[in-house]
Amino acid sequence: MTWWFSFSNCVKYFCGFCVFFYFWVKDLFKLLRAFFGLNENNALLVCGDSGVGKTLFGFEVLREIGGVECGIYVSCGVSRAALLSRHGDLSRYLREVIDANDFTFPQEEDVYESISRSNLPIFLRFLYEKAEKVKGAFIFVDDFEGVCNVVGLDPVSVMELYVSFLRHTGLRSIVAVRREGDLGRIVDGVVVLESEEVNSRVVRRALFKKLCGVKLSDSSFFYTLLGGRFLPFSRSLMDVESLPGNFLSKIQGLALEKSGAYTGVLGKRLISFGSESFDRFLGGLAEDCFNLFVFDANVPLLIRSLTFLSIINCFVKNGGIVASIGMEPFLRPPPFLPFEEYKSLVFLPVLGSVDEIISNIGARLSEGVSSPILLILNIDYLNAELGYNDVTRLIYSLTSRPLVGNMCLLGVCSEPSPVIQGLASRVFTFSEKNGYTLVFGVKPWTPYYLLSVNITYDGYIRLSLTEMV
Repeated sequence: MTWWFSFSNCVKYFCGFCVFFYFWVKDLFKLLRAFFGLNENNALLVCGDSGVGKTLFGFEVLREIGGVECGIYVSCGVSRAALLSRHGDLSRYLREVIDANDFTFPQEEDVYESISRSNLPIFLRFLYEKAEKVKGAFIFVDDFEGVCNVVGLDPVSVMELYVSFLRHTGLRSIVAVRREGDLGRIVDGVVVLESEEVNSRVVRRALFKKLCGVKLSDSSFFYTLLGGRFLPFSRSLMDVESLPGNFLSKIQGLALEKSGAYTGVLGKRLISFGSESFDRFLGGLAEDCFNLFVFDANVPLLIRSLTFLSIINCFVKNGGIVASIGMEPFLRPPPFLPFEEYKSLVFLPVLGSVDEIISNIGARLSEGVSSPILLILNIDYLNAELGYNDVTRLIYSLTSRPLVGNMCLLGVCSEPSPVIQGLASRVFTFSEKNGYTLVFGVKPWTPYYLLSVNITYDGYIRLSLTEMV
């Protein structure tokens, strides 16, 4: 299967990520601002098992939407001092921390008897007394089932009263629960946090099931809890039609970063990916070995192109020579991306037999025998031209008897055979899910990383990885 380069699609994707970083939009919180910005929306339910990040999600909403000294936090067995010892910056946002265990007033066993005695159960009256002292109060009820258990009230009945209370007072609130159950039909919005294991790797996802009055074009977001914060990931590329005026002309090229702590230098065992975070997390590409990139079919063309060009950019700036077979669609930089080292690329043809190809590689690259050489093979293309058996023999020959010294062999394919994967010393897989490009190592094993495309303040493009933990 041959990958063909579509310039119009490339520009389309590229324009998308430029607009994304130009306006620096956080999609998840943009949705929540729109949701709470509607007068009729007061309550958001956040659901999930223990450890998925419900509390951290609520704190992040307080930071992003709640406002300074507007937060009221309600939970069980948590003191203000203990909370701020772990999340010191919340002192700027939290006005009150209420421990349900400290409620000193008795509760009626029957919630409807409580209603007959007053318009609201006593603990809601207590909340209101606190909230009326805070302008624009934003209430975060953590572990709602636990709070209801402490005060001896039924969660569904209390939620109905609580939402009615919020609407009458005009207050906004997030309520964290373990299970949605019948509570979802009462509130205005529902988000489910889940942690799943994919290919023995942890992936965290926030799924918006309901946001009244808000159009959900993208209802699923990946996130991380790295550093004790709920941090939603930005999508790798955004699909839009146009850019702010003359923005493309401001692109200077690919950023050239210094090698990371775990990256070798040319002439040593490892060479750089051209990105410090790639090198730090994935360890670079092994010289005198066969490295394999596996791309799912739905990974955007621009992501593939920038990945290869970033490697080449760093490689040739350090005196290396790059040759390729069948990779022209991905190694031709689009006109809007200045790439002065393009002249260092050598495109080799596919000849009639493996022996002819090997002979041609040796002849074309022998002139640069003193320079490190990167040879990139489009394995899908070669399979279509030569057949599986000949391609396997070609790769085996190149790995067992290197034609020139200091050569790094990089193969690219969509579905590697077990034999091809077995020949590789390092295997990295690229996949796309819900607009996110994910990368993980098969050899050596690594967790999932999010690949993002950034534009530096001075107009350079940088690829970076963020660990998804």
